[in-house]
Amino acid sequence: MTHRFARIRRFRFNLPQRIAAGLLAVFLVQGLWLTGHQTLTDRDYQYARCGREMWERPSQLAGYFTSCGNIHDGILAYRLAGLPLTLNLLAERGLDRFRKPEDKVVQTDCEVSAWELRHQLRYTLLLLRLPFLVAGCMLGAGLWWVTRRLYGNLGGYTALGLYCFSPAVLRACVTPNAEVLAALGVYGGVYTCIGVAHAMQGPRRKGRPRIVLLMAAFGLAAASHIAALSLVALLGLAAM
Repeated sequence: MTHRFARIRRFRFNLPQRIAAGLLAVFLVQGLWLTGHQTLTDRDYQYARCGREMWERPSQLAGYFTSCGNIHDGILAYRLAGLPLTLNLLAERGLDRFRKPEDKVVQTDCEVSAWELRHQLRYTLLLLRLPFLVAGCMLGAGLWWVTRRLYGNLGGYTALGLYCFSPAVLRACVTPNAEVLAALGVYGGVYTCIGVAHAMQGPRRKGRPRIVLLMAAFGLAAASHIAALSLVALLGLAAM
């Protein structure tokens, strides 16, 4: 038990970690600012409609054939975009029980689309984009972690700075899409493949957690985009 706590205490939030956290905070602020200056688009409503349908009206017979078509590439982006809206709608319906009839947010018990609730539900744009912003922050943190180990503090700051101020990365993180999730899955798969290869040379107890992480990374890549699974498998095999 003492050995485990000693391993946990290895992580220190010193100056390098603080600078990296500051850069990621700037990245998050940029994403929130861009989100606040956007308007809901047809693509947003498509992701909201399909994502909510997967959570609220799942069909075992239809599979992933939703009202916006059969989803072939990946379902994770739709589910992540629809989950905050579904949870927010459930919360508002619960709070409506304690509100006056004229103050209710949802005036009917029937199905209501995101378009019809665009004025009632607050922070719809933020709820749609928040999962992708979080994924972008996780990807940036992973990039800093690897580049710092390879090239030192200066290399890590340089890579993370280029990442945080990249217009293409910011655009991908403030739009519902599968690309940033697939990138996170590919990165995690390749990194954990290297970790598993290293663990094979040591005790088995060190390899088991890394194998679990590897399977989770493969699942993330496959759920994000079907093409990402074959890519991460090939790159991971080459890395191993």
